Amino acid sequence: MLEYKDNFSYFDFPGKVILTGMNTDERVTLATGNYTGIRIVLYKKYKGFEINIGHTISDFMLKSDNINFGESYSYRNNSRHDFNLKLTYALNENLNFFLNWTYQSGKYVTLKKQYYIPYEYNNGRLGTGTVPDASTMYLTDYIQGAPFTRNDFRLPAYHRLDIGADYKLNNNSFGIHIYNVYNRKNPDLIDYKRSVLTNSATNQLVKYTNLPFFPTITYSYRFTY
Repeated sequence: MLEYKDNFSYFDFPGKVILTGMNTDERVTLATGNYTGIRIVLYKKYKGFEINIGHTISDFMLKSDNINFGESYSYRNNSRHDFNLKLTYALNENLNFFLNWTYQSGKYVTLKKQYYIPYEYNNGRLGTGTVPDASTMYLTDYIQGAPFTRNDFRLPAYHRLDIGADYKLNNNSFGIHIYNVYNRKNPDLIDYKRSVLTNSATNQLVKYTNLPFFPTITYSYRFTY
């Protein structure tokens, strides 16, 4: 598998980093993947009900001499448990209901360990560094004292419940669906941020979420020839 080398960036230099223009293909290396797992699927149909249960237990590790000091590390999408429950009920040939619950173990990410601020060395002052030819980035702060390791932090588990109903009449189809019924705030991004509530200078992990509770109404028409 192609993976970025450690400290992938467009900046290079100990203590300060300068735009280098190095090509992306020089920043990647080959890693060997080792995936093991088992998947169990249960299916049952009874009258108007259909139930489908799937559970995957797996482990996905990567290893490269050019990454993580040669030590094995977790693949980002290494989800130890991946569980899905889907239940549908057909009231008649036109109307059916569904329920879908998904659970996944948290993904692995690499947290940033350092902050950089731009420095305009032509003017001898801190600045925006918006001009690449006149900007240098200086290391200002270590967030954590731990050494860099690849994908050393696991996000919280991902889970949500979707429900809905669909009505079909001839070539017409109507649907009412609710995505993430209980408004689970699954993290799409996690970052350090100074506490707003306590006005503390201590950096705290903050998660950012997209698509919380989201109802939709759909209509479709199927053309026939």
